[in-house]
Amino acid sequence: MTTQTTSQAQPKAYNLHTVGMGFVNRLRFVKPEGKGKGYWCVSIGALYGIEDENGRSESSLFDLNVVGKAAKESVQTLQAAFNEGKKIFVEFKAGDSRAEHFQYKKGQRAGQWGSCIKGTLLQLRKAWVNGELVIDTSQQPDQDEVSDESRDDAPSAHQA
Repeated sequence: MTTQTTSQAQPKAYNLHTVGMGFVNRLRFVKPEGKGKGYWCVSIGALYGIEDENGRSESSLFDLNVVGKAAKESVQTLQAAFNEGKKIFVEFKAGDSRAEHFQYKKGQRAGQWGSCIKGTLLQLRKAWVNGELVIDTSQQPDQDEVSDESRDDAPSAHQA
């Protein structure tokens, strides 16, 4: 006699989050042709490494779809400043990061290959426009971390 189980095991989910700081290079609302819902995207030149004598450091390009109500509201708050050409520096949290390559279609690099990190913008923790702090959500609870800590099946520190 065999016993058949009707309940299926819950799939495991793993989060890959990146926290960084950088300059907003592009901020846009994408409206697909034909049917489809529009969405917000932001490109951030995330900084890393040690600044040189001119105050410059290395950067990686993040091209992120904006998800979540708070992140969308933050991006919309910055839209006018971006359209006016103001410098926007942000502290951000991204998820679902993956590397992708692309070919430049116009400009002096037209035809050349480039790469970026695609993902989702989960949170804009802080934003400065021309050096002035305009967004600070760093003291608000992070819903992703709260839900992860409450999971019963989360691996313990010695399993990771």
